[in-house]
Amino acid sequence: MFQWSQFTTSSWTAQAALLIALCFGVISVIMALQQTFFLNELSFRPNPLEQARRIVGSGPPAAAPGDPIEYPGLQVRFTTALIWHLPHMALGSSIYAMIAGLSIIVVHPARTAERWGDEWKIAIAYFVALVCSIVAYFAGGFSQYEAM
Repeated sequence: MFQWSQFTTSSWTAQAALLIALCFGVISVIMALQQTFFLNELSFRPNPLEQARRIVGSGPPAAAPGDPIEYPGLQVRFTTALIWHLPHMALGSSIYAMIAGLSIIVVHPARTAERWGDEWKIAIAYFVALVCSIVAYFAGGFSQYEAM
């Protein structure tokens, strides 16, 4: 994408948005990989459920060794929930920055072009596709929550 001729001739805001998208995308993958390694390593420790309970949150003390392990009232710490959602938030920010950058690249030439020229047609096609994608995203999200 960075070798695309529109990238080098576009405004600085589009270039910044696309570079921000790249940074957030790479960081989200690295954070998710780190969390996967951590959870995998946790399974090799003695009594991994107790270790996970201590890491994830606070709650009543665990049962004696050999007893069935139950965690009624386990409260997940806010910091733990925030840290475990960071890869999702970074990936979402990457997607938003990518859409913003592409939108700037498409709209900027269309602003100064003649009406119904090629730049206008490209901008209309882009925004129709963008609206369809957003509608499909929310329709999929609502259908998942409705099934729960």
